[in-house]
Amino acid sequence: MVDLTAPGDGVLPSDAFRDHGFLVSADPGKISVPGCEAATAAAVFTDPDGRKFLTSSNADDAGKCHSVPLMIDFLQGRPAGAVELTPLTKDALVMEVGYADLSLSTETTLTVRADKARARGGVDYVLVRPKSADGAATAPVALTSLRIAPLS
Repeated sequence: MVDLTAPGDGVLPSDAFRDHGFLVSADPGKISVPGCEAATAAAVFTDPDGRKFLTSSNADDAGKCHSVPLMIDFLQGRPAGAVELTPLTKDALVMEVGYADLSLSTETTLTVRADKARARGGVDYVLVRPKSADGAATAPVALTSLRIAPLS
């Protein structure tokens, strides 16, 4: 399991988790969040209640733009064999999954089982975004841990 809050508070370089096999960044192209069009960073942030989480952010301010989707991109030639994300707030996020065979799926459980990943050649990336009935970005993208299994 990867503790996504381990790097400590602040904006992170995209390769902060390279040793774990993935890059992380915000992807403002999927959801338009006013004032966050250029938010392409990821950060560890501690909210006023003391809860720490990995989130999307503005490159200049780790406290802004937490509703922008967050991209977890597995390294070239090293797709994940299974993925499970732990959100800070249950049922607030959804995960779009891109597979090695170029197929896509949406996972409301924030999990890709090993059999599904294997059948599609592995997971290339996941894009985590807020759930919203009307398409508006309302909940922060806030993750605390990630379980990754190698492709078998």
